[in-house]
Amino acid sequence: MIDVIGTDAGAPASLPSAQQALIRAADHIAAPQRLRPALHQWLADQGPKQLISSDEPRTLAETLHDLPEQDAVVVLASGDPLWFGIGRSLLERLGSSRLRFHPAPTSLQLAFARIGRPWQDASWVSLHGRDPEVLAGALQKRPAALAVLTDPQRGGAETVQRMLRSSGLEASTRLWLCENLGHADERVHQISPGMALPKDLHPLLIALLIAEEPSLPDPQRLPLFGLDDGVYLQHADHPGLMT
Repeated sequence: MIDVIGTDAGAPASLPSAQQALIRAADHIAAPQRLRPALHQWLADQGPKQLISSDEPRTLAETLHDLPEQDAVVVLASGDPLWFGIGRSLLERLGSSRLRFHPAPTSLQLAFARIGRPWQDASWVSLHGRDPEVLAGALQKRPAALAVLTDPQRGGAETVQRMLRSSGLEASTRLWLCENLGHADERVHQISPGMALPKDLHPLLIALLIAEEPSLPDPQRLPLFGLDDGVYLQHADHPGLMT
């Protein structure tokens, strides 16, 4: 069995005890380069383990395919391995019968947690390797909350801010930038309309676009009967629900 374990910035020390036990019992451990120092330190009291690089998903899948099926194998990944993670490549090559997944919180979950907003009504779009126009299409739908996985090779946060301005929604949208979430140097800040972006933004960045509530009408101008539905505050995921 191959256990694919999602991790946060504090792994492996921060993992639940059951997942730590899987790592200690593994014959082979696949991990990205960024986790190697912490993994070596954490396993210092044990004998040597066979460590495999997981930085190239397709190469990793071939390596795992050739291992004896009776061997205990652990693959360490970021967040939820099945959400823009290594899980897809492994499933395509190895099939689901050899894999068992243990997800950790995703960057999307962490971002909404940091700003303290429910996210069941949120949409999301990834700009990694994609034309930024996909963001323009998402903005046309006027989402209540939109998370954008930025691509530093395609403008990063600057692209998000530019598309927001060109859509005419900048004044009615709160723009949050969430950098390097889960790490000691993470930063979360709100960018006001017209405000310049910080020069030192981290490349690992999620942008949250939160639509502002419409301004309330003057109560003196409202009729006693026949109020329009738009006057009532409603949740975007349950439009029309008044109670």
